[in-house]
Amino acid sequence: MRLWLALVGIGALLCGYVSVTLELSPRAGGEGTSVGGDSLAMPFDPPNGAGESSKLVFAHYFPPYPISIDNADSAQDYYATQYLSVNGEDNAHAAYAGLLRDRPTPRSPLADSQWRQRDLEAEVRQAKAAGIDGFSVDIMTRSTDETWWGAGVPAALMRAAATVDPSFKIMLMPDMNGAVKDMTPEELATDMAQYASNPSVFTLPDGRLVVSPFLGREQTRLVVVAI
Repeated sequence: MRLWLALVGIGALLCGYVSVTLELSPRAGGEGTSVGGDSLAMPFDPPNGAGESSKLVFAHYFPPYPISIDNADSAQDYYATQYLSVNGEDNAHAAYAGLLRDRPTPRSPLADSQWRQRDLEAEVRQAKAAGIDGFSVDIMTRSTDETWWGAGVPAALMRAAATVDPSFKIMLMPDMNGAVKDMTPEELATDMAQYASNPSVFTLPDGRLVVSPFLGREQTRLVVVAI
């Protein structure tokens, strides 16, 4: 098996996998549906055959904005008191009236010690209902960062995908604007290679592991590593 880590020109590698164009019409009354009509995931009627395209659709998954950050009541959680507040995070975002303007649909606190994992499973279900084939997970830290926001999220997303639907895939997206930007290509390839054998990771039909860096233009080297 070979891992291809392309920091320049990754679009050429992925062009057959990540784009699809749909002509969509709003639903009367604003009620949503989904491909297959089995949930209220989208505010429009997908066209016939929308879930049958040979093109795969991946949504960018950004770990800092999950369903819930602290499993608290939505009126008093981190979104409400920090991200959406003008004075949140010690006034760091006061100049532009707060960091965010919206948030994921709130939920009640979960009586489950694995609530973060349950939320990831819920997000996979939501994505599947919307006709999405996988997440391109933004990897912001080195694999040695054992916090949830570090190396925890990619592995947990793969577990969630395997639990909900093994056909749902996780594409690796090391963030060249994050802590991984200072890694050498060899170090980065080694970090990504640890996911190569996970059945939920996205690979090409011939088995090559796909690594699609965010802000890849900040790096100029291409490395191919045999694993």
